[in-house]
This record gives sequence, C-alpha cells and structure tokens, in this order.
Amino acid sequence: MKHSFWVLALLLLTMGCAARKEMSAPMSAPGREYERNQHYGRMAAESTAASDDYRPAPAPVMVSTGGNAEKKSEYDEEVSSDKNRPTDSSGQVSPPTDPAKPETPAQPNPSPTVRPSIARMIIYAARLVVNVLEPDKSMEAALALMTKMGGFLAQRNNLYIEIRVPSALFFDYVREVEKMGVVVQRTISSEDITEQFADLTLRLGNLKVMRTRLIALLELARTVEERLAIERELSRVNGEIDAISGRLRMLQNLVDFATIQLQFVPRQEGGPVLPEKLATPVWWVKSFDVSNLFGGQH
Repeated sequence: MKHSFWVLALLLLTMGCAARKEMSAPMSAPGREYERNQHYGRMAAESTAASDDYRPAPAPVMVSTGGNAEKKSEYDEEVSSDKNRPTDSSGQVSPPTDPAKPETPAQPNPSPTVRPSIARMIIYAARLVVNVLEPDKSMEAALALMTKMGGFLAQRNNLYIEIRVPSALFFDYVREVEKMGVVVQRTISSEDITEQFADLTLRLGNLKVMRTRLIALLELARTVEERLAIERELSRVNGEIDAISGRLRMLQNLVDFATIQLQFVPRQEGGPVLPEKLATPVWWVKSFDVSNLFGGQH
C-alpha cells in the first residue's frame, strides 16, 4: 500500500512537470521574439544615426544634350556659318568677330544749383572820330551801311551818332567807316561777361524755385499772420526775379549788338589836318618855321 502511494505521487509529479514544460514553451517563444525585435530596433536606430552623420552627397544633375538629330543640326549650323564667314588669302576661315556692344548713353544728373554751361558772351564797343571833306554825306553813308548790316540808330546829335550793329559784323563796319576819311581817334573795347551772365542765370533759377515753394506755403497758411508773412516774402522774391530778368535781357542785348559812337569832323581841302590828339604838346615846335633857319633867304 505504501509502495503504491509513492508510485502514484511520482506519476503525478511527472505529469505536472510535463504540463509545466508545455505551458512554459509557448511563453518562451514570444519572449525571445520580443527580445530579438528590441535588438533589431536598436540596430536600426544606430544605423539611422550613422546615416545622418555620413549622408552621401546628392547625385549630380544630368543635363540632356539632345540626341543625334540635335547634334547634327548644331553641326550643320556651324558649317553653314563657317561658309558665310570671310576667308583670308590662305583659304582658311577667319575667326568670328564679337558684335559691338551698344553704348549706354550717360544719364544726365540735373541739379538746380549747378551753374549752367553757356557760350562765351563778349560785349564790343567802339568810338571813332573821322576827318572828312563832306560830313553830311559821310553821315548818310554811315547810316545806310548800318541799315544794310541790320543795325539801328540809338542816338543822333548833329554830326555825332551812336549806332548798334550785330556783333558778328562789328569789325566789318569799323573798317568801312575808317575808309571814309582820316581817323583822328579810335577806341575799341571788349568785355567778357560770361561769368556774370551765368551767375545771374543761376540766381534767377533759384529764385523761381523759391517762388514756387512760397506759393505752395501760401495755400497752407492757417492764420492771417502767416499769410501776410508769406505774401511779403513772395513780393520780395518777385521783385528780385524782375530785376535779374531785366539785367539779363540788357546784357543779352549788349552782346547781340555792338555799340559804335561815330563823329565826323570837317576837313580843309588843302590837305588832311593834323589831329589835335596827335599834335606835339611842345609850344615852340608848333610855331617853328623852317625858313627861319636860313634867315628868311631861299
């Protein structure tokens, strides 16, 4: 009886171990699978990190140059262009010349404070005193010559006249008048007013700009005092503009027309009279007679 009990206990123990082995076997497989997956996951993460640190360079972009048809057309164009190029004495094609690049015109940079560029402005004037046999006829001839040259009479007093002739014909007129008789006095002067005219022109432009600004401020005036002050300044600026404009017109007229003062002095028929201007200032020379050297004998 006791021996049967131990046999039964051993049998039960054997059956329990077998059952535990069967239950532990399916549980161990998923565990090993889970550990294997975790190991592979760590390896993948390390591989990704390594790939980020050693990222390969981007692949070069391949540019298509076309097929054989395109290459053939390009070759045909080059051959045709070579045929049209000039050849030298040896028969070889001259190298192509680069087309001339169009020049870009310089852009002006206007500034109201820059002095304007103008041509030279010169005022010519002359004073002539001429001894003539017939002063009246000489005067009429001088006036007729003035009209022919496009001049005009500015003043006349008996045998004295002041005329204006175009500056381009100034020296021509003087030469023609000197042929009418004996020149007793001749004074010719010239004055360059280019700088003066340019300064006045610049000042006039600045004043006009100021007047435009004052007119704009006058429209924005809010009080009577402000309006009166702007009007006073505007009146002053207008006065300066008128004065400078008149000065410029006068200078322009003097440049365009030269001034000639002409006087005709009657001359004796016995011969040309020695001009008083050219006579000697020594009194005894004037009264000297050559016949006195020989005691009145000839």
